[in-house]
Amino acid sequence: LRYPIVPHMPSPPALAIETRQPILRAVVVEADVAATASDARHLEILRAMGMTSAMSIPLIAHGRLLGALSFARSRSDRPYSSADLVLAEELARRAALALDNARLYQERRESAQRVEETLALLDSLLASAPFGFAFYDCDLRFLRINATMAAINGQPIEAHLGRTLADILPDLAPILEPLFQRILATGTALMNLEFVGEAPPGSG
Repeated sequence: LRYPIVPHMPSPPALAIETRQPILRAVVVEADVAATASDARHLEILRAMGMTSAMSIPLIAHGRLLGALSFARSRSDRPYSSADLVLAEELARRAALALDNARLYQERRESAQRVEETLALLDSLLASAPFGFAFYDCDLRFLRINATMAAINGQPIEAHLGRTLADILPDLAPILEPLFQRILATGTALMNLEFVGEAPPGSG
């Protein structure tokens, strides 16, 4: 912007943002215009607008300040009144909610895109890894597993997904489950452990 709103500027938008309160200038006088101008060119533009009345309302949604909504009358005999301000506040409230919803929607889309990109990278890593990989949820259900680990377990990849460790490895589950629960509870990795047990016959 050529003339952005800056803090402590005495214009209605700047004051609305700074104070988080609606600002009503029923009558805009020359001193108001001059105090708002950033330079001579800006003052010339403001004078050409012929503003006679103005009001600004902060845009706030869920406690978050998003900006300000401004209204101005030019060369009008009827100045803005308190009744106009009430209507403007309602419009600002609805506009703030719409803006905040749009922001949240965009953030969710970007977050979902990042998740998809991460999962695609993870799938690529799993597919190319020369050793077994498996990811579980907090109930020890398989979320992702690569072909190497699936072969070790004696079941195809599809047979693992959504099933628990006990479903796939009933012999080893009593040994593995306490260790995995310990990892989940403490966040501490366990390394260099060796397990021996029977895997069920493969289904494919």
